[in-house]
This record gives sequence, structure tokens and C-alpha cells, in this order.
Amino acid sequence: MIRGLRALIGKSTTFPASWCAPSLRRDSERGDTLVEVLITLIIVSLAGLALMTSFSATISGSAQHRSLASNDVVLRAATEAAFSQIQQQASPTYDPCATSYLPTNASNWGAPSPDYTAAITSILYWSTSSNQWVTPAQYQTSQDCSTTYPPQLLTMTITASNGTTDSTQFVVDGRQVSAVAIGDFGVLQVTPSSLGQGAVLQTLAVTGFGFTSGASVSFSPVGYITVKSVNVTDANSITIQVTVG
Repeated sequence: MIRGLRALIGKSTTFPASWCAPSLRRDSERGDTLVEVLITLIIVSLAGLALMTSFSATISGSAQHRSLASNDVVLRAATEAAFSQIQQQASPTYDPCATSYLPTNASNWGAPSPDYTAAITSILYWSTSSNQWVTPAQYQTSQDCSTTYPPQLLTMTITASNGTTDSTQFVVDGRQVSAVAIGDFGVLQVTPSSLGQGAVLQTLAVTGFGFTSGASVSFSPVGYITVKSVNVTDANSITIQVTVG
């Protein structure tokens, strides 16, 4: 018996895999160490922080975009309301020597209150002597605004309740809104009040008084607008066909 066991040990012997199974099961059930758990928590925390930062930036950018879009809509509405009041209404509020303009009926230039305030913050006059925009005081040193009715460059500025501001500029022209009397006739209104460069064979409706058959029409400065035809409808209206060069 002993000799047989010695012979067995002396040979190359392969032991069944099941003999090692208990040891393997103990290793697999060992679990994670505290260091491994802490490293995992740190990685998850960093990933979560990065995601939260990204979401926060996206939300902030979206809110800023909405604010800018809202400001642009309100600014356009306020500018159109001001242009209509100052130049296009039947009784325009254009002042040839204006240093400020206020909306009628406390309308805030159409901007919704109290979320927005709208105001004309700057007025410049076009000087034909220097061919540039100048302040009212500078204009008065060489020309009389009460008789020349200079074009005015107005700056409309809106301020939102969150503190953001936006502004734009537009031009009103006194020659298109004032009664310009020459002798026994005068011009009260021209529709449309403006045409873009390159307009071809456009019709202007002129209302006024004292128009007579055979009247001629010219525009200043010479060379920019070509009169193609003039039709005197009656003493108070003329239609003119023009091309803007």
C-alpha cells in the first residue's frame, strides 16, 4: 500500500480542477476595497459636475438668446411707432429744431410697460454745408433749422427690466412732413414718404393745395431723382412717376 502511494507520488499527476474551486470562489467573493470605492465615487462626481456645468451653460445661453430676441422685437416696434408719430401721421410731431421727442399719450413709444422703457436718446441734423451729421447747436451756427427743415438722425434706445439695452437709428425728413408753401400753393404730404436707390418708375401721390394744370416738379439735390411724368388730378393732388438713380 505504501509502495503504491510512493509510486503514485513519484509520477506526473494532474489534479482535478474541482479541487481548486473552493479557493477560486473565495477570491471572487472578496469584494471591492475602500480605495476602489473612493476612486469610483470621484470619477462619477467629476462626470456629474461636467454635465451640470454643460447644462447650466446651455440654459444660460438660451435665456440670453430669448432676451436678445425679445429686445429686438420691442426695439423695432418702438422705432416704427416713433417714425409714424413724427413723420407719417396726418398731424406729425416733427419739430425742425427739436432737441428731444416724447411719445404722445404717454405711450412709451409702444414698448410694453413696465418690462421696457423706450426713449429717443440722441438727435443729429444733416448739415448741407459740411455734408455730415451734426448736433443741433452746431447746425445753428451756420443754418437756421426753423426755415431749412433739416433731416434728423434719431437714436431709439430701449431698456429692459433685466438691465439689458438695445438701440437703433432712423431718419425723419422735415421736407416730407411739413407744409411747404411757395407762392399760392403748398405740399402737405408725399406718399410713399421714401424710396430706395434703384427704384424705377415709381408713383408718388402728392397732396397739398393750389395745384394747377401744367405744373412742373423737381427734387433737390438735383441728379438723384428723375421725374418721368406729372399728372395734376385736381387743385389738391398730383401723381408723379419717378426713377431714383
